[in-house]
Amino acid sequence: MPFEIKSIIILAIAKLFEIVFDSQGLQFAELREDLNDLEKEYFTERDDIHQRAILQQLHDGFSRKGPKLCGMEKFTKEEASRL
Repeated sequence: MPFEIKSIIILAIAKLFEIVFDSQGLQFAELREDLNDLEKEYFTERDDIHQRAILQQLHDGFSRKGPKLCGMEKFTKEEASRL
């Protein structure tokens, strides 16, 4: 079989698989977007939990040391949550 015919057959087969590869590429892009959204959501929630824990520790530390600490008055849990 001549080289030209072989190359035409290979190009035709590649053209058939082009649709499959395009659809797989789109599915991969959608999957990657979903994973990015989940990752952002996870890290946002984790940061929120850490910030709340830090604020609670600050509040507990101020509560134990008395009403004034370096000129600062004691604040309530609501104020700590708002911060």
